[in-house]
Formats: sequence, structure tokens, C-alpha cells
Amino acid sequence: AYNIASAQARGGTGGAGSGVGHKGGNGGAVSGTSASAYSQTASANLAAIVVQTGGSGGAGSIGAGGGAGANSKLANDVGGSATAGTLALTQTANGGAGGYGRANAGGGVGGGGYSYLTFNDTQNTTQATAVTGTAQATGGAGGGDNSATGAAGAGGGLGIASIVLTGATQVTANVNATGGASSGPLPGVGGNAIATATGTATSPAVNGSANVTANATGGNEACGGSATA
Repeated sequence: AYNIASAQARGGTGGAGSGVGHKGGNGGAVSGTSASAYSQTASANLAAIVVQTGGSGGAGSIGAGGGAGANSKLANDVGGSATAGTLALTQTANGGAGGYGRANAGGGVGGGGYSYLTFNDTQNTTQATAVTGTAQATGGAGGGDNSATGAAGAGGGLGIASIVLTGATQVTANVNATGGASSGPLPGVGGNAIATATGTATSPAVNGSANVTANATGGNEACGGSATA
């Protein structure tokens, strides 16, 4: 069993828009979500988890466009220290979805999800036997339009995630990045995705190992979203 420290935050949804020449409000900004787990008890299993999501754009009606989704960015917002046990860090950033538009006014673009995690357990006074880090990012979906013959859906948000993880003995570094899809009867361009991962075990002579995984999936790949891992 793990002792878990966790935090979640979500930006507010933009207000609705009505009428030609207007649009829904943009999604609310969100930042500063963090969690850390510490224990001096030997062999304790600890986890720190953060999930942060940008606000969704407001919907449009009667000829109004959709509002843009808000970006979500996390940078080294999980941390902790264990004594010979396990330390698991997970950091997830989700961009907000764009709002739907009406009558060819167009939807709002999806917000970007950006998750960057650099953690070095060997700099702690006591080290965990096993350190696992996961950085995840998902771009928000681009808002569509209810017209089957009019405006294409707005672009999906970027999904960019990276991790640089260092531990004394057993290190596992995971990255998942997903670009936002584009919505509606005529989907537009999906968001690009970039995932990079580096893991280092500083004591390989003491049963040390480092395992690294990076996955990237572009949104609406047939419509232009690309993935790089």
C-alpha cells in the first residue's frame, strides 16, 4: 500500500456566447498545483500525484463561436523523499477543450497540455530503493461547429511531456503525450504530441537498473496531428 499525497485543480468553463459576431468566453487559467510525499519510516511506499486541467471554452449559440480552452502547464510540481522504500511521482497536465460554435462561426481552439518533470533522488538525504516517475500531457480537443458544410473544427491543443529522472538503484521513467483531437462534423487539424524520457541509475553495481518508456499520439492523425517520442 502507498501513502499518497495528491492534488487536483481545474480552471472554470467560459461563459456561453450568443449571436453573430460574438463567442463563448475562454476557459479559466489554472496553475501552481503541487504535491509532495515525505517519510522517514524505513521502507515506506510513497506517492505524489498531481492532475491539473485548463478550463474549457464556453459554447456559442445562434451564430456565435466557441471560446478557447485554457493551457495547463506543470513543471516539477511533484516531489518527495523516501527511506529505502518506493517513491512514485505522477504529474498530469490537460489542456482545456475548446467550446462548440454554431452556424459556421467556428469552435474554439483546444488548450495545450505541458508536463515537465526533472527529479534527482540522489540529492535527498535518504534515497528510495525504487523511484518511478510519470509525466503525462494531453492537449484539449478543438471545438467543432454544428454545420456539416461550414467551418472546420478548431485545432486540437499540443500535448508535450518530458521527464529526466535520476535515482540510486531502480529507476523507471514514463512519459505519455497526446495531442488534442479536433471535433465536429468537419474535424480540423489535431494537436501535435512530443514525449521525451531519460532515466539514470547511479549505482548500477548494486542491482541498479533504469527503464524508460516514451509514448506520443497525435490528435486526429489523419488530419495532421503528429507524434514524436
